[in-house]
Amino acid sequence: MTTNKMGTGTAHAKLILIGEHSVVHGQPAIALPVKILKTTVTISSIKYGQYIENNESRRRLDVLGDEFEGVRQLILRLLEKFQSVKLPFSLEVDSNIPLGRGLGASAALATAITRAFYDFFDTELTDKTLLSFANFSENITHGRSSGIDVATVNSESPLWFIKGQTAEPFDLKLSGHLVIGDSGVHGFTSQAISIVREK
Repeated sequence: MTTNKMGTGTAHAKLILIGEHSVVHGQPAIALPVKILKTTVTISSIKYGQYIENNESRRRLDVLGDEFEGVRQLILRLLEKFQSVKLPFSLEVDSNIPLGRGLGASAALATAITRAFYDFFDTELTDKTLLSFANFSENITHGRSSGIDVATVNSESPLWFIKGQTAEPFDLKLSGHLVIGDSGVHGFTSQAISIVREK
């Protein structure tokens, strides 16, 4: 199988305007792409080992930790798909999307990783395949995913989204500015979904 010496993939952030957690239970939601926040993943061939790194740390794939299990399982599945389970690589993550803020950091990372592997193996990537791999990772990361995060980090337009249906892009012609504030408090999607379900 032919490979490039490097593969890259990118994805932007998202913001859910309406329906943040009820969308998991089939309610409609409106989501916006946030293109000023991005994640870029670069995969490089190395002599030995399988490493994930960013500007803060370098970890072996097999000891990523529970919070990155969705990412680990995604990478293993991609390596299996390309029949390269023992491939030595370094996967570098460069992102300005804050974690745990509802901006789709995990969906953008899963999307960028999938794109980077397909680029590395010089293989065409369809939208359907991309969404399938990224949602696989999201379901592990969050326990249950509606698919809205992955759909929006892959969209250039705002989306009207209902779980199980095709997301509908639409034009949002507003003259104002959207300000996104960060409280500094990390959120946990799986907990929020559980609270909504109980109500």
